[in-house]
Amino acid sequence: MRQLHASMLLIPCVLGACASSSGLVGSWRGEGSTAERPFTFGAVSFVEDGTFTAEARYGQVVRVQSGHWTLDGNNLELVEDARAYTIHIMGDTVTFTDPDSGNSMLLTRVR
Repeated sequence: MRQLHASMLLIPCVLGACASSSGLVGSWRGEGSTAERPFTFGAVSFVEDGTFTAEARYGQVVRVQSGHWTLDGNNLELVEDARAYTIHIMGDTVTFTDPDSGNSMLLTRVR
């Protein structure tokens, strides 16, 4: 049986831009308006301890939410709200896609 070098195991994630919890940790600001979708994140912060705080915009209404998150590959779950997204991190941007509707939100890392 051939042995795989550890760096070979990383190639699919590097080429496919797999998400990691460390890549998601931090603060992000939403782009765009809610005109095209039911809601968008105005801002969201993901903490290493698995907690998050988000400002969600529903039209003209802004609601602050907090809770716990988990990440399995590119699948993000906001636990208390039972919301799931597929995420794609590319540099200082992350795209959240609702797998049910296909709607996406683009957020930019806050530095």
